[in-house]
Amino acid sequence: MTIHRRRKQERLKIMRIHLEYLFYSCLMICSTAVHVDVEYPNVELHNLAFGSCHNRKKALQRLQQSNISTTIWDQIPNNVQGFVWTGDTIYSPVKQGVASVDLLRIEYDEMLNNPTLGYSHFLDRLQSRPDSVGVFGSWDDHDYGANDAGSELSMRKDFINRQDAFLDFLNVPKNSETRHRKGVYSCALFGSKHKVMLILLDTRTHRQSHCIPSWASIHIPLVGSIGGTLTALFACLTRWFTASILLHPWFRPIFANQCTKRQILGEEQWHWLEELLDTYKTENVSAHIVVSSIQLLTTNPAPESWGHFDIERTRLLKLLSKLPGLVVLSGDVHHAEIASWQTQSAEIVEVTSSGLTHSVLDMGSLIVPVAKWQMNLFHHHRRRNQESFYVGRNFGTINFDWETKSAMTVNVHDDTGKVVLSTGEIHLNLNQPPTITDEDVQNIFKITSSQGWGAMSVFVSFNLFVLIAILWLCGRQARKAKSKLE
Repeated sequence: MTIHRRRKQERLKIMRIHLEYLFYSCLMICSTAVHVDVEYPNVELHNLAFGSCHNRKKALQRLQQSNISTTIWDQIPNNVQGFVWTGDTIYSPVKQGVASVDLLRIEYDEMLNNPTLGYSHFLDRLQSRPDSVGVFGSWDDHDYGANDAGSELSMRKDFINRQDAFLDFLNVPKNSETRHRKGVYSCALFGSKHKVMLILLDTRTHRQSHCIPSWASIHIPLVGSIGGTLTALFACLTRWFTASILLHPWFRPIFANQCTKRQILGEEQWHWLEELLDTYKTENVSAHIVVSSIQLLTTNPAPESWGHFDIERTRLLKLLSKLPGLVVLSGDVHHAEIASWQTQSAEIVEVTSSGLTHSVLDMGSLIVPVAKWQMNLFHHHRRRNQESFYVGRNFGTINFDWETKSAMTVNVHDDTGKVVLSTGEIHLNLNQPPTITDEDVQNIFKITSSQGWGAMSVFVSFNLFVLIAILWLCGRQARKAKSKLE
């Protein structure tokens, strides 16, 4: 009887929250004004830090193996006023399928309360500042609950608890508007004389599957960590192969309708973003920081990115073109990178920082040179400098200079605090916001298709895919043989 009553109460709770989502969604659609979720008019922003991809087990392993007591959190400068998560705040110990909410909460609790990891000390240091703005963030696939997952998880009964667990980790107030949305997208506004707007997009909750659904959550039966590495390679190669097919002039007309019209943000989030920017277009916001957990400007087809969703990326680029002082922050890919798209009137800059505890450099002597080769092969989004990527552990900072130059500088630091990548000064000119025309957007895809995404790219990616498939089959047969012997 007790179990039955508990289940009934859980169903009623889920129904109530779904009705709240429906109510606030209707309210948002009917309303013409969308406002920021939190505002700090008395805090002038000078320094922020950001980062992504923090794996508790890898952090502890490194501390044990290197016999050191300091973490990457100790290297973040003391003058930062806040921290922005660009995804993957935690990693579930479950390497296949979907992690339960209980497991996610355990990982969040470890991050907040295990002093060895260093994050709790960083929070204490941050909160001791009188001008602190706290921690903000959006999730990516691992803190969402499954590798490469999208909207399929938002259909589960436990999605609401999953979202609450993440927002609790960020210490989002219970009465925040963010709690009433389906998704963790939100916005904050800092300052009064020099305003900075932070926009956090949710690229998971409403994201439809890739043209070829990801293999990343499928278990490959090989011993140790090899299986997990191969699933990641499978997922990368399917995306690479799909992108190569779609951009090849022979195949694009056939598959374009099936693969390019898939969504990332969903109409509810698009409406929120468009109305938000419309509401504040006359507020003289000096700088706009837009967070997307997956990369926006990359021409690399292997990682998850907006590049696999042509129509969505075009729509976002056109919308962001109206914003002065724009920088896009992203994570996910386990390396750092500075990307940019230049038009005749302006430049859009994206800075990727990933990861805090593990990176490409930690993947082994066989994988590292292949990864570097692949990054050098697809380099056209790094317009400023083709070599502006870094494969070690890293975090990022944003520094605002309001006194002399009215500019901001975005830096990427290694795990000792040294600056390894920098955008240089980005001047904040309210009178000349960037403009992107339809022709500029089309040039993005022309550049992409002209840099080796043709027949050779199809050939290479397909053969690598076949090689991994053979290894998977060999592993499967080995597992069967082992089970028979037992």
